[in-house]
Amino acid sequence: MSKFTSITVALCVGGLDVQIQEHALRQIPDIVIATPGRLIDHLLNAPNFHMKKIEILVLDEADRMLEENFEEQMREIIKQCATTRQTMLFSATMTSQVRELAIMSLKDPVKVFINNNTDVAQNLRQEFVHIHKGQSNLRNAVLVYLVLRCFKTNTIIFTPTKVLAHHIHILLTTFGVDSGELHGDLKQTDRVLALKNFKDGKIDALVATDVAARGLDIAGVQTVINYTVPAIYSRYVHRVGRTARAGRCGRSVSIVGDKEFKMLKDIRKLSKTPLYERVLDKKILTKVHAKLIKMKPVIQKVFEEEEVDKQLRKVENTIDAIEKRLEHPERERVWMDSKDGKPMSKNKKRRLKQKEMILKKRKSEDDESSQPLTKKQKKQQKKQEIAKLVGGKAGKGKMKMKSLRCRDQDEDGKYRAPAGRDRDRGAARFKKNDPQEGDKSSFSRELTSVSRKSLKKFRGTGASMQGVYRSHKSKKPRK
Repeated sequence: MSKFTSITVALCVGGLDVQIQEHALRQIPDIVIATPGRLIDHLLNAPNFHMKKIEILVLDEADRMLEENFEEQMREIIKQCATTRQTMLFSATMTSQVRELAIMSLKDPVKVFINNNTDVAQNLRQEFVHIHKGQSNLRNAVLVYLVLRCFKTNTIIFTPTKVLAHHIHILLTTFGVDSGELHGDLKQTDRVLALKNFKDGKIDALVATDVAARGLDIAGVQTVINYTVPAIYSRYVHRVGRTARAGRCGRSVSIVGDKEFKMLKDIRKLSKTPLYERVLDKKILTKVHAKLIKMKPVIQKVFEEEEVDKQLRKVENTIDAIEKRLEHPERERVWMDSKDGKPMSKNKKRRLKQKEMILKKRKSEDDESSQPLTKKQKKQQKKQEIAKLVGGKAGKGKMKMKSLRCRDQDEDGKYRAPAGRDRDRGAARFKKNDPQEGDKSSFSRELTSVSRKSLKKFRGTGASMQGVYRSHKSKKPRK
């Protein structure tokens, strides 16, 4: 729009070269067009770039800003702007999110409505194709039928997910339709190229997600097809708004199943223009469905080849990124944390993520330990505690002697004579360690010691503590 004026413009969006954008910002342009994430990236990392002298802040598609979890980013941008600025919010639909954003960013706002924000264009013809119960597998056949026989050119097909958009793009291509795709899994350059090809008429059908539901003004769009009816009426208004723009005529066709019929009733109730049902030829539809079944192995093969190419590209991109870092080491970029809005480096963010995973793992282990133990688990836990007191994985002789010492003492820690034939032997052993009689043998002191040094010494002999005790008394080594 500023081509034949002296106004300078800089574009700052994700997916494009950062250094080129930084160079454009150093020229101090009159207008900066940016997405929230990339704008904050430049505010934190681009030298000498700030928004303290900004005069006008424009927030387009304001109702989408808070839907896409941009709230913290918007707060940061508004905080960085000059307090004397003028702020303008634009939205095709007025929602509660827009009101929240207005409260957050505007002072004494003035509302300007051009027309009813929940109505479709007057020159739009709304149609639907009803898929009856038990015929849900015919949805792809209905779409191919509409594209091949009814709407061959200048058609946008909206899908709910990125995976489905790619699937339908492959499906239409195998049927000989010149189609393109536009969704979030594509690079920014691929998105721009697909949109350019559609505008130039190089492709007849554009399969897209809600990424293309806003902000696109393509003069030649004749038909919009909804693969499924969106759950929100405002989203439906944005989709069908890609056609019948600026006084031109257009058509929208929605493929409706039984589960989506309730939403169709809401559309009929809220729209001022009527809604018509399109009836398809059943014989032709059956033939298209049969052909789809035959083409299924071919489509599956295409997906498998694409997956192999995707893995190869991933490896190549990793190698290229490593080589680029080695040749041209860049400064560490700072990123904004979405929780508290404070900037942090990428490495710090990775370390915090690892710490969160460790804490989460510990928490899950604590939850498991809080559950009641079985008899087997209690027995095993008791063994582990005794082994820990003795010092690690002790032999049976060590565990037995430890249990004997613990058993032969009462609550005050004094010697309690054991019952049975071990009475005399136990009394004699504890008598030697009685402080009143004195310690007559250093060997008995070492034997009853549970220090790490002493245990390490006895482990090195390869014999149990009980075996060592007996061999010392008999003066004969035992194996």
